[in-house]
Amino acid sequence: MFRWLQVWKDNETKKTKLVASQFKLLHRRLATNDFLRKIGIKDKGMCTFCEAELENLTHLVDNWQKLCNNTDRKSTRLNSS
Repeated sequence: MFRWLQVWKDNETKKTKLVASQFKLLHRRLATNDFLRKIGIKDKGMCTFCEAELENLTHLVDNWQKLCNNTDRKSTRLNSS
């Protein structure tokens, strides 16, 4: 189980972008690729990071640690999208 209290107390969560992302995640307001595909904005709903599964909130939360480790390598790809 994910330890939200521990994440919230961590100093890294004080950064504005991270706090905003956490709020959106907790309130199910993140626009995932799967959602964007359903409303016709994207052609594919695959995960931006692993490219193996549909990107939805469950997938992102379940793979949070892997995503954090891969963010630096994929950041240029996200900026070009």
